[in-house]
Amino acid sequence: MLKQLPHRLTLSAVALCIIALLITLPSMTTSAGSASLAVEEDEIDKEAMHARMKELQTEMASLWRQYSQSQSEQTRAEIQAAQEEFDSISAALGGDRPIAEAGQEEAQAQALQAQIAPQVAASSPVGCPTSTTLFSATPNARIPTSGTSGTITSTIVVSGIGTKIWDVDAITNITHTASADLDITLTSPAGTVVTLTTDNGGTLDNVFNGTTWDDQANPGGQVPYSSNAGVASDHPYANNTVATPLVPEEALGAFIGEDPNGTWTLKIVDDSIFNSGNLASWSLNITTLGASTFTTQAVFPSTDANLPAVLANGCAPGELGGPVTSTINVSGLGLHASDVRLTTEITHFNPADLSITLQSPQGTIVTITTGNGPLPLLANDAFDGTVWFDKANPAGQIPYGTCLLIFPCNQQVATDRIYSGNGTASQLVPEEAMAAFNGEDPNGTWTLKVVDTSCNLSVGSLKDWSLNITTETCCQITCPSDITQPNDAGQCGASVTFSPTDNGYCSTISCTPASGSFFPVGTTTVLCTTAAGPACSFTVTVNDTEPPQISCAPIIGIGLITSGSCTTVTFANPSATDNCGTPTVVCTPPSGSCFPLGVTTVNCVATDAAGNTSSTASCPGGGTAVTVQVFDCRLQDDTVPTRVILFNSVTGDYRLCCDTTTVIGRATKITKRGGDIQLEDNRSDRRVLIKVSKATFRGTASVSLIVTPTFQCEIEDRDTRNNTRICNGGV
Repeated sequence: MLKQLPHRLTLSAVALCIIALLITLPSMTTSAGSASLAVEEDEIDKEAMHARMKELQTEMASLWRQYSQSQSEQTRAEIQAAQEEFDSISAALGGDRPIAEAGQEEAQAQALQAQIAPQVAASSPVGCPTSTTLFSATPNARIPTSGTSGTITSTIVVSGIGTKIWDVDAITNITHTASADLDITLTSPAGTVVTLTTDNGGTLDNVFNGTTWDDQANPGGQVPYSSNAGVASDHPYANNTVATPLVPEEALGAFIGEDPNGTWTLKIVDDSIFNSGNLASWSLNITTLGASTFTTQAVFPSTDANLPAVLANGCAPGELGGPVTSTINVSGLGLHASDVRLTTEITHFNPADLSITLQSPQGTIVTITTGNGPLPLLANDAFDGTVWFDKANPAGQIPYGTCLLIFPCNQQVATDRIYSGNGTASQLVPEEAMAAFNGEDPNGTWTLKVVDTSCNLSVGSLKDWSLNITTETCCQITCPSDITQPNDAGQCGASVTFSPTDNGYCSTISCTPASGSFFPVGTTTVLCTTAAGPACSFTVTVNDTEPPQISCAPIIGIGLITSGSCTTVTFANPSATDNCGTPTVVCTPPSGSCFPLGVTTVNCVATDAAGNTSSTASCPGGGTAVTVQVFDCRLQDDTVPTRVILFNSVTGDYRLCCDTTTVIGRATKITKRGGDIQLEDNRSDRRVLIKVSKATFRGTASVSLIVTPTFQCEIEDRDTRNNTRICNGGV
């Protein structure tokens, strides 16, 4: 929005206008009884001065249309006189300009829309951890009137957050009955100064009482427009309606990359002798990047074959010059813009006629300039070689110095520059922040749009343009998915290999435990860290899938039934080993059970901690590693008690323990007469004869092995009732 003053004025005319205005002002030194009336009259005069500036704007537009047709010197002189009166009134008001033109209903609707619009945060680069912290101050300080005497400052000390700014938003709670009187800047601990607003809001009340100043507040405003809700210099303000969020007059993106820790200063200057106000509170919402970043930068010149393109004006009712659009295709950059710089080569006799926007591949639109430039007929080509970027004006502090003797100016800010002669503005902060593009993917088609919004003799050309784009990338590490695998054979764990990946910006990656390490059975968390900062983790789970090993060495339990149908027999469980600890062994029936006459096969199962099992049922030879043999008859030698023979009178099975020798077998012939029992085994390798009388409790046994080596054992038992030995040794 046009806010600058002309470069060549008749100083006597300016002085006369100012003197005339001051003469008409009510006395401010009247008695206390008339002070209130004086203030009211001052406010009325101020409203009248703003109204007069609007009349002059309308008058000049009409005169320019006449001049474009007649080229009358008288019409030109009338334009010059109207411009001088306009700028004289503005100077008397501290640089105020009329607010953006919009109908009352339109203004209220757009202001309300801006007020309820959601705050848009700059997207952070993928993989870059961010942290956002709110800091506040409540100075409750009165804002006095009259220039430097109307200056207040308030500070916020920021500490304990990251050291690299990605995004800053400011929130102000300021009441004031003439908002355009306010010039407001924010200074970072590094000394960078950003102008939030100068001379915006007209004579309206309290429009900054709750404003969030945010570079991303206006992602869609496209020229041509009469007002642009959400941009401080183009917003259609409405009385007692908070304008929020607003893109500040100078980009908060100027702070990007700085260390936010330290003292921040908000400075407010009331540049008029009239109305006062109050700073109740203010806040900073600061987002920092929490990791090292890596930048990629490239310049993309235009390859548009249609350039240069004429920027023709339009003088038919409702007609606009152009628009001219041109595109640049960007490719090969990272995915997240962090700095965008535009260079324009535009010739035009009156750059103030120009409205320029830049649109990103993602559709975000940034207003570069609308109505900013030198006074018509006095200078040209101000934007022929201009570089537009957010950090172009790091030190412009209020109250500004003066240009052309009396006019305040901030030379590297598009809306506050006093443009001079035929010189190019080499670098400017655009009207809307380039930081609106931050975090977006810059690859794709960018569009520059130039519109001549005035009807006059001024014409020009878009000769060329280019983009200088920097992208920010953080190390992004990706761990493998959780790993599950079985143990290595015979091991209570496994050697596991893995390989995390990155986006090429992580430098050294270290994992603990390292790839190829031996991981025990169970779940282990692996942490992978980078020299750049980001980390990731995953788990390695090794399952024990190997069954225990159970001994198949034969185990025999021996029992003798003396009464009833069974007898208690104990035996040792088979041993078992495992790759992970000691397994448990459970036998069925267990040792100590009451076993019946004959042979019982016992199944024993070994179980490890993982639930893997092995059983004697799978032992070679039919799974008979553990057997229990129960007999019902016994003979024990009276002379040598260690000579014992047990036998089964039903099946003929026998078991002889003779000194250190054990002989087992099954009789080939069983003879029973009354209470007498006789067993014979006359196979080729032995001669066995067992006799017992249950009536007389007497018996004998003779066992001979006729193979080499030969063996002979005799047993004589004259009373079976006093036998005590069990033959359970050997096989």
